[in-house]
Amino acid sequence: MQVVQVCEEVKESDPDQAAAIERVKEAVNTEAAKRIQGATAVLTQVLQAGGPGLMETEITKQVRLGKVDESVLNLLDANIQAAEQAGAKEPAAILKKVMERAYLELDKLKEPEQRLMSKLLKEPSEEERRKLLKKAFEPVESILLDMDDENKDPMPEVPPPTFIELCKQMIANFGNLAMGRGDDATDLRDRLLSIANEAEQVSVSIYGESMTAREQQDRMWSDGTVSVWDLETMEQQGEIVGETMPWHGEMDEGKFLEKMTKKKGFDDKGVKRIGG
Repeated sequence: MQVVQVCEEVKESDPDQAAAIERVKEAVNTEAAKRIQGATAVLTQVLQAGGPGLMETEITKQVRLGKVDESVLNLLDANIQAAEQAGAKEPAAILKKVMERAYLELDKLKEPEQRLMSKLLKEPSEEERRKLLKKAFEPVESILLDMDDENKDPMPEVPPPTFIELCKQMIANFGNLAMGRGDDATDLRDRLLSIANEAEQVSVSIYGESMTAREQQDRMWSDGTVSVWDLETMEQQGEIVGETMPWHGEMDEGKFLEKMTKKKGFDDKGVKRIGG
């Protein structure tokens, strides 16, 4: 509908493009009709499954078969609105349960950061969104035993950098769309920016402010020595909050050796001298 609306606006502002725009509208309407037809078939199968429990079972089956997309959800939502407007409270409640199950099953197919985003977009309370972010970002012990890595450090369900990157992608791809209806509609871009800001604040509250590469180098040199275990810990913590370790990028060997030779116990090749 938004595409068709834009088409009408462009046609009014540029009448010379009317014919081309009509072709675009025709293509949109043809595709929409195909999707509505497919969605109707899926929803009909769900509604004919039997009682409420059987309907939920059928929508779960259809999700797992890959047949439930935005068209099915929109058609289901339209039926819920129609039932509510007609005063049919019980059918509307049953359809809402079916829709909730559909969203639940669809979320199971998503990556962790996508599931988190789905929950955040549906949650109107900032306080509750922050709770969801905190739970997802906090490191947790894996319940699976890894015999090859018994000392593996706890990791978050959703690493903050991965989630922030998802926010950026969604803003770039869908930032011009709107959420909600009528007076309650809001720009998706604004909602995503708010969520990204909340995510950054929650991440900082858990992991602290990120260090720059320069700050990381200064820390190592001021400590004098850093064990490989310290380096591993710093690297793991850095990956969680999106930091790049100084040793990950290209290294200026000349500057490195110059700095190493100033440290007591290193020769002109940057090798540590032990003993006499």
